[in-house]
Amino acid sequence: MTAKQYVNSVKRRLKCSPERKEDISKELLSKIETRLRKGEQLDAILTQMGTAKEKANQYNAKIPPKERKTYDRKIRIITMVSLLFFLFGVSFLISNRPMMEELYIGDSKYFSKAEVESYTKNIIDYLDENNCTALKEHSRPEMHAIFTEDKLNEAKEKVAENWGKRLELGEMKVTEIMKDRKEHYATIDLTASYENVEITYRFAYDTNMKLAAIYMK
Repeated sequence: MTAKQYVNSVKRRLKCSPERKEDISKELLSKIETRLRKGEQLDAILTQMGTAKEKANQYNAKIPPKERKTYDRKIRIITMVSLLFFLFGVSFLISNRPMMEELYIGDSKYFSKAEVESYTKNIIDYLDENNCTALKEHSRPEMHAIFTEDKLNEAKEKVAENWGKRLELGEMKVTEIMKDRKEHYATIDLTASYENVEITYRFAYDTNMKLAAIYMK
């Protein structure tokens, strides 16, 4: 973990205004860089500071109660919006099966198995890189709100705090589904192995090969 990655991880856990987050982040990074210039090792510095969660808790304990309440209220609103997009993806990909008919991808008039697999490799690259711009370019408009660096990092950390580098992608299962007897989508399931965790992905694409839903655990 680099100094900036540590600071960003702390920043995401701060329960305060955006302005205060920026001030704390700059102050923390400056302290780390000062110690590095004096010859200290980064690993030793971060070990002494504690985990990102522990460091954030230290700062949060000093946040004025009024500011904490304002932050909590905003987070509840944001969480509700994010949950709607999450539920959209989960309900689309996991439930509503009675309204969906699975079709053999080899007979599809809309999708190529090879193209779906190639697109998916790119999407996972973008997710690993937190390349929100590319993700938005390759997804439907209703998906854009979830593709911010903060939301991606939050989603990843709910699975595991430190995934490590991606090692390999497992076998891909591609299926075409017909929703409500009129809308056609390609879905793909696979497992990706990282240094510290295995992630199960499921993606769905519309007939324009735009990402329509995403699920990971």
